[in-house]
Amino acid sequence: MMAVPTEQVTVTVAAVNGISFTDTTGVKWTISKFARPQPTLPRVGATVVVTTPADGKHFVQAITEVTPPESPAPPTLPDRERLIVRQNALAHAVAILCHNTADKVKLADVLACAEQIEEWITR
Repeated sequence: MMAVPTEQVTVTVAAVNGISFTDTTGVKWTISKFARPQPTLPRVGATVVVTTPADGKHFVQAITEVTPPESPAPPTLPDRERLIVRQNALAHAVAILCHNTADKVKLADVLACAEQIEEWITR
């Protein structure tokens, strides 16, 4: 059996869907069911080198990640909303730490708890 010529193309992933992905130019790349080992779909935003038969059908035989996708920036809230979230987190931290206790609660403990609540809310 004669080996089929292949080509390698560098693309940036725009979308992933089941057994295929689309690059930023709109080309759909489908993982070949005959590829061994079976390639893992890349993540959106990654730059990858795709190995495919030179027949132009875009059936992927191998994927090599060149650049991982950038981590998304943490969400930022407008100042007013951030203040509301922080006040709410602080109030709930006090309620959690003071619930059913006669002991004094330390301010540092309240602030640490409020910070964790705020981080969870704004994740």
